[in-house]
Amino acid sequence: MRDNPILTAMGGVLVVIDKVERVAAGLLVLFISAVIVLSVLFRYFFGNPIIWAEEACIASFVWLSFIGASIALKRNRHIRIDTFVKYLPKPGRVAMRGFAALVASVLTILLASLTLEVIPVESQTLTVTLPFAVSKAWMFSVPLLTSASLMAVTSVYFLGCALAGFETEDQLPGLAWTTATSVLDNL
Repeated sequence: MRDNPILTAMGGVLVVIDKVERVAAGLLVLFISAVIVLSVLFRYFFGNPIIWAEEACIASFVWLSFIGASIALKRNRHIRIDTFVKYLPKPGRVAMRGFAALVASVLTILLASLTLEVIPVESQTLTVTLPFAVSKAWMFSVPLLTSASLMAVTSVYFLGCALAGFETEDQLPGLAWTTATSVLDNL
């Protein structure tokens, strides 16, 4: 059961994606913080507000939220209620984990495909206050598409793990953060 090269490879890819997402999330938090501080300084000390600060922070926060959702799914940190599932025998727990992963896979793939239809419409509108014209799709639809796609890959991985019989997070092949000595948790 532990010698599944496809799941191990997928787990390794998810670890790399997680590192990229965490760096991007950290940079977005720094950017948002810096822009807000600069905006306050310019408005109250120099009397010259940065007109694009709010729009840039909103777009960054949207990206940060969707990246955070993908990170949370990989780490199994989304809200779940397992009051009854934990009392099931192992095959039942694995089946419930598989069912949840199947539903998440279908819904995230559906969400990604529907978002593809919205992007051309949203691309017709440009930002108003940013110093350069940016399509509104990059502020709303593209982050959603990115997150839904990444979450779909993660959900398919979790589905594969359930089908292979892995029960708990610490058994999942290729995921470095599932162990107590995770390098990712020390970043």
